Amino acid sequence: MDDSDIEKLYTSYLKKELFLNREGQWFHNGTAFTHKRLSELFHRSLVWDPELKEYVLRIGRGRATFSHEGFIRFVISLQEVEDQDAESCVRAHFIGGEVEALHPERLRLTEDESFVLLSEGRPPARLTRNAHQLLLEYGESERSIVMGGRTYTIPYFEGE
Repeated sequence: MDDSDIEKLYTSYLKKELFLNREGQWFHNGTAFTHKRLSELFHRSLVWDPELKEYVLRIGRGRATFSHEGFIRFVISLQEVEDQDAESCVRAHFIGGEVEALHPERLRLTEDESFVLLSEGRPPARLTRNAHQLLLEYGESERSIVMGGRTYTIPYFEGE
């Protein structure tokens, strides 16, 4: 076995079988995943594949294609932070366990009135229903929120 064999990836083309819906739930052949840890593993295993020019699931030496409804990252919860030294007063919790500061200036509103969070160097994340409802607690008007004593107007998302 030479070095090229070690790096060889085994690819499964599963766009018809494997699907990620707009709320961040995985489906296989039309059946929703019921195993939470497997779903979280899939969310943590999403990477950009330069050869296929799309996001794939990458676990070990295997990669799999899948279909989705435009978003592959999802904010599931928002948590207020009391720490005055924190860079933001709210933390965004993602499916898969990732947590990052929610910067209100990175929020966008889609045509269907759902919210999107932009992150530097990462794909945009859609706020799930739960996170959306939590964000509305900061609402001032239809397109603005108040966080940390400042008002932020939320621009529309343009597929950035």
